[in-house]
Amino acid sequence: MGYLHKSLWIFLILFIHHVSELSATSRRSTPAGGGRSAKFALMSRSSPNSPFYNASETPYDRIQDAFRRSNLRQAGIRLMKESMISPAKDAQSSITVDNTEYIMRMFIGDDNDRQVVFLIPDTGNFVTWTQCKPCHECFHQYDPIFDPSRSKTFKTIPCTAPECKSLVHYSCGHHDACVYEVAYADGSRSQGTLSVDTAYLDNKAQYLEAFPNFVFGCGHKNSGIFRGRSSGIASLGDHPLSLIRQFGENKFLYCLENLNSPFDGIIIFGERAEATGPDVVTTPVVKKEGHHFYYITLDAITVGGQRLGFADSGKEGNIIIDSGTTMTYLPRDLYNAVAAAVKAGIPDTPLQTTDKLCYKIPEGGVKWQFPEIKASFKGGMDVLLPRAGIFVSPQPGVLCMSILPNAGNTDNIFGYLSHFDHIIALDLNAHTLRIKPEDCQTLF
Repeated sequence: MGYLHKSLWIFLILFIHHVSELSATSRRSTPAGGGRSAKFALMSRSSPNSPFYNASETPYDRIQDAFRRSNLRQAGIRLMKESMISPAKDAQSSITVDNTEYIMRMFIGDDNDRQVVFLIPDTGNFVTWTQCKPCHECFHQYDPIFDPSRSKTFKTIPCTAPECKSLVHYSCGHHDACVYEVAYADGSRSQGTLSVDTAYLDNKAQYLEAFPNFVFGCGHKNSGIFRGRSSGIASLGDHPLSLIRQFGENKFLYCLENLNSPFDGIIIFGERAEATGPDVVTTPVVKKEGHHFYYITLDAITVGGQRLGFADSGKEGNIIIDSGTTMTYLPRDLYNAVAAAVKAGIPDTPLQTTDKLCYKIPEGGVKWQFPEIKASFKGGMDVLLPRAGIFVSPQPGVLCMSILPNAGNTDNIFGYLSHFDHIIALDLNAHTLRIKPEDCQTLF
């Protein structure tokens, strides 16, 4: 009996070790070719899985809110640009707080105690951060605040480290820890210790991809108009500490769904972040000093076959492509030409509105079709804008164009309703953007 008892214990130990190895495999994935790669699901506000989801909202409510958030974000980009012309000490980024349509879920901590954080993706930000305990000054959030003391793999980064010196603003804190500070044009801010831990990415598969030595800001003093649904910001800017550089080295792509779609979008970092095939078009990305946005060069807009130029046509880096801004904002002269061409192609009289072009839908439905709109960029990149994104319904019986005039001293923006259902692939080293029509769900 003693021999059998001992054999049984040996079998159980070997079995548990085997299961443990299988479990570890289920938490990680090895990209094809062995290169570094990562994949995130991007939860839209319309998704029931999103912390922003409001079941009482109608599709019309969501579009109205999207117009409002888009205008706020555009105003934030304008404030940021003004602060760079007459720089305040610490104005560094655009309005990001809750003025975006997507959110990312990440887990941070050691393997036995992963803690969930919900982060707002932002191409204008240079460091990813989340609220952390102990919280000396924090905004309210619905989910538990990240607790570093629960993680055996959490460490602070010293202020002499190159990661710390890559920050715009840093100082040396207690025990020589690197203290980061980031401030936004709307008055929001975060301050805390630059830290390292293991990150686990939510990719909608049966496993979480583990990335050790993930550098992020552990925010102990955070304030602003956050509304509790998120815990911090995910950096998608061109910076050494952005998610792109940490997870994918120099490449990433995203693909977003239409505004009221219940499906998630996707973002992929690294070797798998490729757009290939005969229908792929390419344009250069223009790097601007002090800016972390992605600038490309717009040459013209074509409406119903009529090509429309403008004063800054072909000027290097004259528009931002931004997944965080819903609407597209064009310079006033180009917007006026686009609106006039759309009106000329539609027999009905537009509604009298101050800020957007809208039409009333007759009870029997429209007997005409909105004209085809195409954007042409440097390098011969032509993008056919999706009709379902360009003409949206903010209230019953009304359709409005989601292209708006630029409000003064700010950058033009190619918003996500002009490029949803497309792969947007950026290579930061090659300074190129590639775009391809795609059903985003095929990328999961």
